[in-house]
This record gives sequence, structure tokens and C-alpha cells, in this order.
Amino acid sequence: MGKKQCACCKSSDVKIQARGLCKKCYSKERARGGIEKYPLIKNGYRSKEEDIFVKNHFKKDDEWLFEPASFVINDFERYVPDFYDIKRNVWIEVCASRKRFISARRKYKMFVERYPNLNFEIRNQYGDLIDWDIRDLKEMDEFFDIILW
Repeated sequence: MGKKQCACCKSSDVKIQARGLCKKCYSKERARGGIEKYPLIKNGYRSKEEDIFVKNHFKKDDEWLFEPASFVINDFERYVPDFYDIKRNVWIEVCASRKRFISARRKYKMFVERYPNLNFEIRNQYGDLIDWDIRDLKEMDEFFDIILW
């Protein structure tokens, strides 16, 4: 069975399986704004971790919203928490890896400092609460179940 051809140009082999496009056509579509950098997955979330979080954390009768608001955290940046739990009045960020947590920790801190009256939690994809002041990377590795190389 031969390789699939690009759905756009019909001449190159498909390299981006999810879109059925070759690299050249995919790049063109992205450049003209036809493809989001982070497309929503089938259940409407931006990552599989968010989908797992919804299934594990929220119960059937819970009221919650996905990315309902964007907050200004400084002159150049905005921050969009992943979920808002209406019942508990809590903004929730889902952070599934140590790397993402470390790289976004500054943003979380700025959000909490700028909006001190808002309740904010960071949880992993299984719904476990993350102590976002953690400094000890070994503890974080155990929490996220990451094996260091």
C-alpha cells in the first residue's frame, strides 16, 4: 500500500498525519491563520491532560467552564487559567509536567499577586493539588512520576 498524498497539493507525501498535509502545505495553512498552533482535541480541550483532568476531577453535576476568561498580568502578558469551578469559585490550572510547571511558575505567581482576591489552584491531570511553592525538584519528580535521565 502506497503512502498517502497531501490533501491540498495532491503531490507530496503526508507528513502531518492529523491534518493529512505535507510539511509545505501545513506551513502555508499555518501562515495564513487556517490552523491553530495548538488545536483543540475532540472533546474541546487544548491538551489530552485537560481531558483527563475533566474526567478525573469534575463530577457529573459539577458546574465548570473551560478557559472562560483572560487576565492581564503585566503590560505585555495575559494569562488564561484552564478551568473555572463555579461551585467552589476557584480558578484551576492543569499542569501535567515538571517542565511546564517550572517554566510557567513566574506567570502563576504574577497572576496571584495581581489578583489576590481570586482563588487559584494548580493541579495535575489526575486532579491532585500541586503546592506551587515547591522548590525541591526531587519532590516534584515524585509528584509528577518523572524519571530523570
